[in-house]
Amino acid sequence: AGRRASLWARNPWRDTGLYQGRQGSADFSTIDYLARYGDLQQYFGKQDFSDAMDHWQTAGEDEGRNGRPVSRAAGPVSGPARTGGWDGGAWNDHMVCLDRPLTGFRLGTTRWVDKLQFKYADRGWAPLQGGQVDFNVEVVLPDGQYFVRVDYRAGGTIDSLAFVSNTGKKYGPYGGTGGSPGSFTVTPGEKLGWVAGRSGKSNYQLTFYSTGPH
Repeated sequence: AGRRASLWARNPWRDTGLYQGRQGSADFSTIDYLARYGDLQQYFGKQDFSDAMDHWQTAGEDEGRNGRPVSRAAGPVSGPARTGGWDGGAWNDHMVCLDRPLTGFRLGTTRWVDKLQFKYADRGWAPLQGGQVDFNVEVVLPDGQYFVRVDYRAGGTIDSLAFVSNTGKKYGPYGGTGGSPGSFTVTPGEKLGWVAGRSGKSNYQLTFYSTGPH
């Protein structure tokens, strides 16, 4: 009962973090809970973290379902980093990634990142997003390498992207010089995981996640 009460406490996690897939407890992950059970995905949808949380609270724990995080990390956790605006439609690579690291990307850039597509280890390429220009950048990391940081510039659109691998090599920046700068570094010991965003004629928003606790 105490654990349930702590998860249901009114706080920024309940107001915002739950809908981003952030962990509200060291013992439970809405993202991993939903990804673990196909029947819940069919019933709630693959990204409905709020309903998945409600199910675990009211039924899943009593049914003996496993809601624990797939991965655990000591020390600070890097929550999702969101940048950009709110135009376009929402998309999410989580069910392609399934907690495998991001290992490649394709970009179509002008003054902005107009088109993009991400590749995940053992999972292949996720659907492309945007689409006004041809791809002019493609990077696929060698086996055993992965990304640990993303640098970006964004305002109402995604202006530029750069990726840093675990070997320290930086790819980019690709795109323009507008917008405001920012950076996302993964949870220590983890890897860059899936990406979500909003897109249409261009790419307007991106959210980056670690493969480990969120």
